[in-house]
Amino acid sequence: MATSRFGDDRVSADMVAETTMLSTVNPEFLGLAATDPQLLTLRGLASYIDHLRRNKLETASYEIGYWSRIALLFAVIVVTLLALPFVFGPLRTTGAGTRTVIGVMLGVVFFLINRTIENGGQLFHLNPALVGWLPTAVIGLCTLVAISRTR
Repeated sequence: MATSRFGDDRVSADMVAETTMLSTVNPEFLGLAATDPQLLTLRGLASYIDHLRRNKLETASYEIGYWSRIALLFAVIVVTLLALPFVFGPLRTTGAGTRTVIGVMLGVVFFLINRTIENGGQLFHLNPALVGWLPTAVIGLCTLVAISRTR
């Protein structure tokens, strides 16, 4: 490797076979830069968002991933409650197969809407907390309506 040193009245060049650089960056941190926000832990997302903010870089995709991850923890509870109207609903009108297909379709629709809102929120620069919580709030509202209609 060639190095150049600039002096007051001259430039000196040296050839160095090996160079050691001291840095506080560790290999785990370097791996974060090439990682999808969906693959990071909540703690990893929080520390990386903090790093991006300190360096005045774009944090939107990581903040959306952070809030979506927290909202999905509550979505598990909400979707479990959504199963109750299918279990305790009128058993004579539809069979178990129909209820299973409807439940699977609701899960797929929730997943697709969740991903669409996350990507759209990043594209249109919407509030990351709103983008993260919106699908869970919508499925929560649907759950409340379904439970209230169950007799």
